[in-house]
Amino acid sequence: MAKANTEHPLSPIMDVFLCMVIALYCHTRYALYMTYTIGTYSDLVQKKKLRVLIEKTYYLIALVGDQPYMIPDACPHQDASLYEGKLNQDCVICPLHNATFNVVTGDIDEVSKMLYFDFGPEKITTHKVVIQDNQLIVDL
Repeated sequence: MAKANTEHPLSPIMDVFLCMVIALYCHTRYALYMTYTIGTYSDLVQKKKLRVLIEKTYYLIALVGDQPYMIPDACPHQDASLYEGKLNQDCVICPLHNATFNVVTGDIDEVSKMLYFDFGPEKITTHKVVIQDNQLIVDL
């Protein structure tokens, strides 16, 4: 008696595709982050903000309460250095146009969105910084 073929003709292709998707997910989820030591906590406590260079990009490290946060050191409008701006509680104010960026949440205040960011980002990227033995450490 002949055995019936119950396997779908595309089953081997779908198995390969599923394996590729899982491999890509695992690679992007776990393998693309690099850990950087970016300064000392004692320096940050003293100055309240630092500017660091990581792989050709400048970042602003700001102290909010006792927790450091990191954002790109470039205003999305005209790349002004946010390090040169004023730190006001959990926000940094762009020195060029007074746009306000929340360093904890990445939110851009509504006035800045209306004036400068009609076609720009809804948020800026923020990174929580870990303190370990007085060292500031971040994953990118």
